[in-house]
Amino acid sequence: MNLLHEITARYTETWGDSVSGQAAALKKIWLLAYQEAQVQSFADAYLSIAVCFALSVMMVPLMRKLVSPGYRTVPSGSKEASYVAQANAPEEADNAAVRLYARM
Repeated sequence: MNLLHEITARYTETWGDSVSGQAAALKKIWLLAYQEAQVQSFADAYLSIAVCFALSVMMVPLMRKLVSPGYRTVPSGSKEASYVAQANAPEEADNAAVRLYARM
């Protein structure tokens, strides 16, 4: 209440009317409370986002790699894979890839 009385006294001295000073002081207190409520709500929102992020990071080791059933994998050190990697032109790479997957 001390803050309310100080603000009211200040506004009353400035405007010379106690009713206007009281109304301005209440508005000032309301604005302070509204600002604090916004800060707390944003803090709660950021806390919930941080908790979701932490949970998702902790679940990463539980994930497994999915392989599409229609595609076969080629070992990276195989002779066929080296043909695709050594191609000089995009057409050569396409042709080598087609030959590679045709053999599988």
